[in-house]
Amino acid sequence: MVRLFFMYGFPTETEEDVNYTLEFMKQFKSAVSPYFFALKYYRDTEMYEQAQEQGFNISTLDNSAKGLYTEFEFCETPLLSKEFMKKVHYRWLSEIVLNKERFTNALEIQKKFHTDEEIIAYYSSFFGKDFDSIESILKLCKITDNDSAPHEIIGQKLTGNTIDRPELKN
Repeated sequence: MVRLFFMYGFPTETEEDVNYTLEFMKQFKSAVSPYFFALKYYRDTEMYEQAQEQGFNISTLDNSAKGLYTEFEFCETPLLSKEFMKKVHYRWLSEIVLNKERFTNALEIQKKFHTDEEIIAYYSSFFGKDFDSIESILKLCKITDNDSAPHEIIGQKLTGNTIDRPELKN
């Protein structure tokens, strides 16, 4: 099973760069899991130092490192606003993760190696929602049927995140 791992939020990355990455990801219609993570900056690393040199806010850098790497944070960079980061995440969910062709292909591939219960558990964990059947998972693609719906509305429906999360505590 093919899984893809991409990151965004690098020190010199522009909105154009991030949008290019999203467009690039769309070509992989057989990928089972197309992951897209916002970069986390850890103290005493070269990436942290590069970010400081590019003018990143120190508290923003430190906050980006809190939580698991799979958790999304909408931290701004000097070139990417917090709002843009949020829209990118929602766009990734609606255009890539829930692309009907890719999602249907992924389920067919997963069924060759996993039971329905394992697939349901995977997507329940991935989306942070409890699913009771493969059909209930497939209904997620219907949320994205209306191409005129803004990505933010789709993302909010999927994540339940209508406002920024509270700060994570150590």
